[in-house]
Amino acid sequence: MRDLKYLPNNIYIYRNKKNMTHEELAEAIGVSVRIIYDYESGKKKPSLITLFELSKALETTLDSLVSE
Repeated sequence: MRDLKYLPNNIYIYRNKKNMTHEELAEAIGVSVRIIYDYESGKKKPSLITLFELSKALETTLDSLVSE
């Protein structure tokens, strides 16, 4: 799997582009709000399935979500 160093910032960027709150994104992918904060801060990395769910909820591709 690709290095996910850009993922935290990209989640933040795409979430804000869609004007989504942490709560809305968490609900959309079925995780807790704390997990969304952890993904955006880089404290935790999502599973491949969760990455797919994030890309769907944020209306972007997996590649865009993990790329510079």
